[in-house]
Amino acid sequence: MILRIGHPIPPTKESDFTLGKRTKKPVIMLVLSLYILVGTKSSSADIDLTIHAAARAEEFNLEKELRDAAAYLRENAHGTVNIHINSGTYNLNRPIIINGRDLQIPTQGRIIISGDPKGKTVLTGGVEYTEAANARLGNDKYPRLRRFEGIETAGYEVRGTYVPELRGYFGLYQGEKRLSLAAYPTDGYVTVNSVPPCCSNKTAFTMSRKDAVNVNPDDEPIAGGYYTHQWSYEEIKVERENGVTFIGPKLHDPNQVREAFPVRMLNVTAGLGIPGSYVFSEKAHVILVNPVSDAAIEHSATPNMFIINDTNNLEIRDITVEKTAGTAFVINNSENVTLSSIFIKLSNNGGIEINGGRKVAVTNSAIVDVLGSGIAVRGGDRKELIGSEHSIVNTSITHFGWGAHSYRPAVAVDGVGITVSGCYMSDGPHAAVLLSGNDNSIINNVIYDVLIEADDAGAIYGGKDTTFRGNMMNGNVIVLHNKSDQFVSAIFFDDQLSGSDVKGNVFIGGTVGVYIGGGRDNGVMDNLFVGQSRAAIKIDARGLTWQKEEQSRSPSVKIDTRRGPWLKYRGLQERDTDRPGEPTNNSIADNMYLFTKANEQDAILRCDQPLNASGSCINEKRTGEFHTIQALATLLGGWLGIGIRD
Repeated sequence: MILRIGHPIPPTKESDFTLGKRTKKPVIMLVLSLYILVGTKSSSADIDLTIHAAARAEEFNLEKELRDAAAYLRENAHGTVNIHINSGTYNLNRPIIINGRDLQIPTQGRIIISGDPKGKTVLTGGVEYTEAANARLGNDKYPRLRRFEGIETAGYEVRGTYVPELRGYFGLYQGEKRLSLAAYPTDGYVTVNSVPPCCSNKTAFTMSRKDAVNVNPDDEPIAGGYYTHQWSYEEIKVERENGVTFIGPKLHDPNQVREAFPVRMLNVTAGLGIPGSYVFSEKAHVILVNPVSDAAIEHSATPNMFIINDTNNLEIRDITVEKTAGTAFVINNSENVTLSSIFIKLSNNGGIEINGGRKVAVTNSAIVDVLGSGIAVRGGDRKELIGSEHSIVNTSITHFGWGAHSYRPAVAVDGVGITVSGCYMSDGPHAAVLLSGNDNSIINNVIYDVLIEADDAGAIYGGKDTTFRGNMMNGNVIVLHNKSDQFVSAIFFDDQLSGSDVKGNVFIGGTVGVYIGGGRDNGVMDNLFVGQSRAAIKIDARGLTWQKEEQSRSPSVKIDTRRGPWLKYRGLQERDTDRPGEPTNNSIADNMYLFTKANEQDAILRCDQPLNASGSCINEKRTGEFHTIQALATLLGGWLGIGIRD
């Protein structure tokens, strides 16, 4: 039996399913078809409601279909509702907001929102600038230059490690390409020198004359650089004080500005020679674009594509989301929510943000070219050590974090019981994974070509709290490039991070494979280290020297670690009584080293300070003879799931 609900007139033409054409008035044609499986009645029989949504307009009302679907589930107490969005490009000028408290999906019910399995269902936040607002200004130097006037959205919000993130950022696109602010130099940075500013709330620096001439008097420049450390990027809007001196506001970064540091001047016409670049004037509301083709120019208008609040038993799959001003998916306090086969691209901030809740999963998806973090996932109860069971599985995250340049990783993990497994992460200026919390698992991932601009950083990085314990980094392959002016590590336990295990990984390249920055009770076992420029493993004793009194050794939140679930962590109860500050009880065993450079005095393990009473470095204790072929087969076999053992 087929019962039609809602609009009685179905689309009669194939074009009705496509949003490629523009219409003056929104016309939405939705057909809701209820298919009831006829047969023997059973209390556990699943009832499937399929809603086919087809629109010809620039927007559609998915929230209404969700309300109808939830009402059906509440009436029947169980079943699965499929909301199918047909192939086509849907231009949305507002987020799709899903509030679970309004839907009240029953425990035995489930809603699935799906698109075309071939990836042809596209939800876009890009809005085209109309021809009336621009004029072509082609000349001999820039034959395709286009001018957009009266653009109220023209502007740029600065970013940085310590700069608070905004909900959305301005961005320009042409087809499938992101347009970039014109810059000098067009690639890399120039070194500038800091000068005392006129007042305490300012930042000032001088450029060489050959560099300063590339900033024109009419430019409204933005200086992006690593002012204090090579792991802390920040942008400030500056003005020229004299021929070579530029001055801007005080940094958000609380650290001391260095005497010399790298800077790149953004929003300067000297960089307009690169196709796909643009400059803007906030004062005149004008944008100049050197396009890559004659295609339309779009700007990001929708801050988020999906905002999911307090929702349970929901799956979204087979949908492409692009050109959002902010993070594409924001999921708050939800349970049993799955994003599957989702393709996110060209976001002006992050890909996915998960806040709280339980059992939120991202599977078999891809995130490409996002200016913020690929995925930021938070969840679990640290005081009671209750896991969130969030998971990021079999997902590719590439070209991420190039907005703030630092501390915007492929995956940011913060909480308890979060798993990142089987993912591929590459092409980021800073870390691939930032790790905070307890009992998290980073397993069987491939990390390649990250830390491109960073120094004193790790591909997998965590620190600041010695109660962050029980974390596992197992079966990963991490490949880093060696650069003489950078100190980068595959895994970096900073500021006395303790009680974590690194097992069965393959580390290729970088300065150091595993860096234990003063921590204790860590395990580094059964790993393969290849070609590190300084040492395979490095341990320092900062807790006995410069970090002896620092707050970083204390918990980030007030937690009583002497009770209940916290008793399971080895060495935690003795942290402040058994040789406090000493990096003791780190187990370094059964690793293999190939083509790894090491200081002769330190052999394989490099130590910056004495680590025990005798003043000698901790030496690895091997349980038996190493056989290169057997060890390599074991490690790679374990990573591939083959399980090669004696």
